[in-house]
Amino acid sequence: MNVLRSLRHRPFALLWTGQTTSRLGDSLYRIALSWWVLEKTGSAVAMGTVLVFSQVPMLIFLLVGGVVVDRLPRIRIMFSSDLLSGLVITFVTVFSWLNLLQIWHIYIASMIFGFVEAFFFPAYQAVIPQITPSELFVSANSLNGLSQRVTGIVGPALGATLVAVSGTSLTFGLDALSFFISALCVLPMLRSNLDKVQRQENALDTVVRQGSAKDALEQGFKDLREGFKLVKTIPWIWITILLFGFVNIMEASPRAVAMPFLIKEDLGADVKLLGILGSAASLGFVVGMLWLVELSFCGRYGCGVIAICIQTSHPDFDCIHVCEWNVHLCLRSDLDSHPAGNGSRQNAWTSVFD
Repeated sequence: MNVLRSLRHRPFALLWTGQTTSRLGDSLYRIALSWWVLEKTGSAVAMGTVLVFSQVPMLIFLLVGGVVVDRLPRIRIMFSSDLLSGLVITFVTVFSWLNLLQIWHIYIASMIFGFVEAFFFPAYQAVIPQITPSELFVSANSLNGLSQRVTGIVGPALGATLVAVSGTSLTFGLDALSFFISALCVLPMLRSNLDKVQRQENALDTVVRQGSAKDALEQGFKDLREGFKLVKTIPWIWITILLFGFVNIMEASPRAVAMPFLIKEDLGADVKLLGILGSAASLGFVVGMLWLVELSFCGRYGCGVIAICIQTSHPDFDCIHVCEWNVHLCLRSDLDSHPAGNGSRQNAWTSVFD
């Protein structure tokens, strides 16, 4: 199958395997964490605070992460991020197993996750074209999307089953294991010449960085300003960011907080229903996305508006992913014409679609 061609390329196959495993672990963790917070605190405020602590650091440092991945080896950033995330979840797992885990531990862990993701995802988005031959880009993008969709469908139901049968500690532990597996998949690339290739690609930009730390800092702020200018100069990007940011704040986030309470307190059900609903929502997302792709009247920007009407609950992709397939090429065209660095362009892409 042509869609699987990129798996014959070992660096991408390793990266894709590690990320698919990690995404599945994250899906398990989200279900287990929601149910643990519900049973431990019974507080919607605590549930919402966990969400805030995970999202705010990522929003604050996301543009910084785009600049950093243009200057530091992306493979090392990903490897370090996986190790740090795995260690944090190991801490959560051990404390949960010893019945010592407190809600403030979760707040700190969520804050660390948000910070790490702000650097990991720009690095991941930028490294795919770095390690993949151009003739395999279509296959690589398709497999990346397939990984997200499949883990989004399988993960919630599997996570809920594990929580119901074995408890939250085991489910936390499997997420920790998934991060370490991802790090092991990245490890062979650390020994390759990929970092050297990145330095050669950025050779024209290293003149400033070879100067003082002050010069490097000034260049970093300059790149941040370029990132903001990029968003400002393409109106449909910043309008889309604001629009779907509003939708997520007013609809998706409150639903993520309220759903566990609705299931347990109003419906009298257990965590299995939470998993079933999560998987069903992800499946509905895929069906809606495929339907949008088939719409003949959905033009360059139209899908973004329609997506609001059919957006379903999905913790992995948020609602903007519904229109990703239709606007992928036009966004790439807009971003590739901009002089900002590769990490900055990929970061703008991530800001819109993640």
